[in-house]
Amino acid sequence: MVTLIMSVPSRETSLANLQRFIELQQAHLQRTRQDLEKLDRLGERVKADPEAFLKRMTDELNDPAFRRPPAEYLRLPAIDWSLLAGTDPSVFENLTTPRRRTLRERNPLREKLDAIVSDSGLPPVQRPVYQYNTPPDFSPVEDTSFEFNGRERTEQVQGDDEEELPDSLFGTPEADERNVRFSLPSNGHDYGDANGAKADDDPSEAEDNPTPGRRHSTTFAQPWSTHEQRLLEKHLALIPPTATQRWAKVSKAMKQDQADRTARQVASRVQKMIAKMLKMGVRPDPELWGDIVEADKEKEAKAGEKRKAEGEDGQEVKKPKPPPKAKSSAPKRG
Repeated sequence: MVTLIMSVPSRETSLANLQRFIELQQAHLQRTRQDLEKLDRLGERVKADPEAFLKRMTDELNDPAFRRPPAEYLRLPAIDWSLLAGTDPSVFENLTTPRRRTLRERNPLREKLDAIVSDSGLPPVQRPVYQYNTPPDFSPVEDTSFEFNGRERTEQVQGDDEEELPDSLFGTPEADERNVRFSLPSNGHDYGDANGAKADDDPSEAEDNPTPGRRHSTTFAQPWSTHEQRLLEKHLALIPPTATQRWAKVSKAMKQDQADRTARQVASRVQKMIAKMLKMGVRPDPELWGDIVEADKEKEAKAGEKRKAEGEDGQEVKKPKPPPKAKSSAPKRG
């Protein structure tokens, strides 16, 4: 059986080791302050002339200030701590710097401000409370989608085939209850189509949801890009309104220019363009827009006649009834 005997330093040895450790730590503190001053001066030289610093960087960083401290500064002394049991530890307060003193050194005007506030009888100045905020998370967000049921007013052109398109696109929109699906892109914005063209700002310009089970086009529910808008205006000017199946011909011409838009989408887009122009007070050219504008003129003419038939208060003017004929009081002849 082997018995390990730990040698306990005597009181004199413990006190001597403790004194030497304190002196080493004080010297290490002084050296650390000097190293920080050297580091500040080095930072100023780097900002003043970065290229010159890079040329002599090895020599600059070879200073002992940029090396790890010797191991003797980190080695704990051999002390019999039982000798200090029951002793008042207040003597060790001189080894540390009070926080209040550090704040006073950093803010020399604080004491003067406190004195002015105290003499004036004002309430003490509230110290700012600093909180650490975690940095924002810039990791990419996955695509999120959700559905909801709602009522939506539709302006979709009725009819599945181009032959069923009406001559006039103006009509009374019907309320239709449907499932509307929204997709949130990962970057939070949708800047355009695959060709890099800027998307239209109005998301309502996309084609309405068609009948379930019908084949969707490649541009279904996609906003019109600037390139597609220019092609639409170009082919509307080339194809006259009197042409049969005008929307189908415009759609075919756009597809030849790498713009896949169906005849239904073209008709819906034209209808909304006319509505916007009328809203801004611009009269569309009948030679370009054709029967749509003529139908709108007839509609406005009927509305004007109706307004003329009404009074200023909005109620219909009734013609006055003729006065009743007066009855004769003469006796009838037999």
